[in-house]
Amino acid sequence: MSFIYNTLSLMILTVFFSGCISSNINSQTKKEITTDIMKMNQKQHCTKYIKKIDYAFSYIKNEFEKGYFKSPDLLGAKAQLFLIENHSKTLFATNINDALDSYNLHYALAKKERCNLSKFAISPLLTIKSTIKKLERTSGNAISY
Repeated sequence: MSFIYNTLSLMILTVFFSGCISSNINSQTKKEITTDIMKMNQKQHCTKYIKKIDYAFSYIKNEFEKGYFKSPDLLGAKAQLFLIENHSKTLFATNINDALDSYNLHYALAKKERCNLSKFAISPLLTIKSTIKKLERTSGNAISY
């Protein structure tokens, strides 16, 4: 009888300890999987945010390039910049302000996700202002704003 009792006790202890070890391994594996999934999600979010930021930045830059910098119309560029900064209801200003809103929204979300935003250290409007100043220096038409 004691042999059966010892064998049964040994089997119960073996099952009990193997269950504890198994649950410990599972919890570690779950943590690793969760961490990997979170990193993948962050990478996907960053990619999505950076694409939208880049699109908005490029849109603003290209619209000014096509409309004012090719021909160099510095007075027109400054006038549009004034209208944009004052949220005018003109079509050009509305479109640029919508792009700026998208840029700012996705920039904030990307910053919250700790994405690499080094490419976007300067905002689109500051880039436009900088381009206007460079063109003024090269053309000699300094118009203050």
